[in-house]
Amino acid sequence: MFFRLTILLGLTLAALTPRAAPAQTPGSVAPAERRIRLTLEESLRAALVRSPEVRQAEAEIEGVRGKQLQAKGLGYPQIELTTVLGPSPRARGDQVSSPDDQYSPEITGVFVRGGLEIIQPVFTWGLIRNARLAAEHGVRATKAGVDVKSTEVALRVKLHDEYVDFTRVAPAVGARRGRKVR
Repeated sequence: MFFRLTILLGLTLAALTPRAAPAQTPGSVAPAERRIRLTLEESLRAALVRSPEVRQAEAEIEGVRGKQLQAKGLGYPQIELTTVLGPSPRARGDQVSSPDDQYSPEITGVFVRGGLEIIQPVFTWGLIRNARLAAEHGVRATKAGVDVKSTEVALRVKLHDEYVDFTRVAPAVGARRGRKVR
């Protein structure tokens, strides 16, 4: 038993031990060193699709659209239906004396009660119209916020692209002028 456990443990450790990478030839590139080249437009598109800031701003639009739906529903009638169903024990006699025990668990009937309430706003003094307008403006403002976030992300990508171009060109310009560039 101990021998089998030792062999099983040894095989498990051997399987989990990292293996040495094969030797690299001078012309080959290691998988970790491979680079993907993108144009500025491709990098902008990828950044805008993947940016969490832009996604958050787009999610805020959905929240504001929900408020807009609530504002649109303010003018419609509100209907409330209430139903009550409960047990009814047998009750005989009057309020002072009865042959039935009030704590008896015996249920002899059922009572039902229902109610319907309809509320239609008639005079709102501009509340509904103003709420709808405010919700519509909120949607427009939130969409503008998405545009602002998209512009900020695009600007960061372009600044990074300019920085990369500068770091590529600066050593060559400095070497032509006879300066040592670090």
